[in-house]
Amino acid sequence: MAHESEITHLDSASAIVTVRGRLTTGSHLSVTQAQLTRLVDTGVTHLLIDLSSVEYLDSAALGMLIQINGELRTRSGELRLAGANARILSLLRLTGTEQMLNVYPDMESGRTGFAS
Repeated sequence: MAHESEITHLDSASAIVTVRGRLTTGSHLSVTQAQLTRLVDTGVTHLLIDLSSVEYLDSAALGMLIQINGELRTRSGELRLAGANARILSLLRLTGTEQMLNVYPDMESGRTGFAS
């Protein structure tokens, strides 16, 4: 499956980013990172990333998520991840990243209290 992402702005400071496919090293990851960075640079402080259609992500993608999380926190914002499959959840647990990032089992719980 080809990698793609879709951005839905909820308001000027909040957005949902839906990612599909594999989020791995290469040009597709660079495009996603550029999109997320552009959102943060234009004032978005609350990002909810829907991972329910992501098959796999690698350490480079994980690093990118940690970086975006840090940028949002310096702006009193937040990054939420929702809908990750068992393989991605396992990677988050093994690396200890699950405790650094706000991880929700599905989009419904991820949206609860988001950007209110």
